[in-house]
Formats: sequence, C-alpha cells, structure tokens
Amino acid sequence: MGCDIHLYFEQKNKEGKWQKIEIDERLLPDDRNYLLFAFLANVRNYGNSLIKPQFEDRRVPEDSSVDQHFYDCSDHSITHAYLNEILAAPWELVGLDKCYFKIFCEEIIPRLCSWCGSLSKEDERNIRVIIGFDN
Repeated sequence: MGCDIHLYFEQKNKEGKWQKIEIDERLLPDDRNYLLFAFLANVRNYGNSLIKPQFEDRRVPEDSSVDQHFYDCSDHSITHAYLNEILAAPWELVGLDKCYFKIFCEEIIPRLCSWCGSLSKEDERNIRVIIGFDN
C-alpha cells in the first residue's frame, strides 16, 4: 500500500469565480514521488529536516470550485497552491527541478490556460491547484 497524489486545477474566470480547468487525466502528474509529496505538503516526509514543505496544511479555499469526486479520492493532507507560488518554489534545492509536476506547471498549464502558450504574472496568480493525498 502506498500514498497517491490527487490534483484539481482551477482558474479564476472573468467574473472572479474559480472554475475547474479541464485536463485529460492521462496528462496529470500521478507518480508516487514521496520526495515531491514531502516538498509540497509534508506528506511522507518521515522527519527529513532537509525538506521544507512549501504548501503544508492550507486546506481547500472557501471559494474553490472543487467537486465531491476530489474529496472522495483524497482522504488526508489536502492543501492548495497558486501557480506563481509553485513556479517560485526552490525546486533545485531538493533535486525536484526536473520532476513531472514542476514541468507540468511550467509548460503544460500555460498551454492549457492561454491562447498564446504563456501566462502573465497576474494570470499565474489566478491559477491554483488543490492537492490531496490518499493511502
């Protein structure tokens, strides 16, 4: 038995409401990378003092569009992070600068969320991911 990550990406629309970003599930990062889990949310960290969790215990924002299916899949350590925070995190310090989650956030999300394949700094603040884990 292991721990899996569950991701729910959302973007703020022109009316200021958060809505789910429809992503083909085959593209979503879903590998069991416990170093990544520890770095994101202190999940499966096992007391490693070298890893500083970046987005631990933030829960689901009250204004989120997250659906019940996400809650059904994720049974602990639900947190969230904005794209600008993810991109600014110190990935290199823990050797995660080439992990698929980071690459997904850097390259695939901008292609899905803009007509030109890049995002402004403000756009990066208007995209977030809800992150949950199961056992």
